Amino acid sequence: MRPRYPQLNEVIGLFILSFFTFGGCDLSIDGINQAQSQRTISRQAPCAPVSTLDVATESGSITITGTDSNECSVTARIVAYAPTEEEAQELAEQTEIKLDSTDNTVKIRADKPHLSTNRSIAISYEITGPRRLNVLCQSDFGSLSTIDLQGNIKGKTSSGSIKAAQIDGPVDLVVHDCCV
Repeated sequence: MRPRYPQLNEVIGLFILSFFTFGGCDLSIDGINQAQSQRTISRQAPCAPVSTLDVATESGSITITGTDSNECSVTARIVAYAPTEEEAQELAEQTEIKLDSTDNTVKIRADKPHLSTNRSIAISYEITGPRRLNVLCQSDFGSLSTIDLQGNIKGKTSSGSIKAAQIDGPVDLVVHDCCV
């Protein structure tokens, strides 16, 4: 009779079980045991028809909708993640949304604090502006949506969906594969 050796699956299972049993319950993997704090900021800037709207975020969605207005109205939802609620709230409060109008372009960017390990900030934008608006938009990790616009629409994301509805003009919205 041959001796029975443990199967690879049994060895791996015992290793994982012992890791959680002897490792304790305070396991910290990115995103686990993270507190979060949310903050919403609204900003407006004059935005003449046929202007260019330039908006970017590293993590979060961007939605741009055309209206009968000569103003760009921005609502930014800031979500900060950190090991404690207090630190997450502090990160959210330190994040500012900047609207710069120069040379017929409205540029929207976030001014974020320095982030150390196990901390992150996601910013999603809901924007309304004139229908006759050229758009440049980028989200590294988030969806892009453009609705009811008459202009050149150009944007990219590495992760997320893309929606373009009721657009009268050239559209160049792409999802880039971030891992190639």
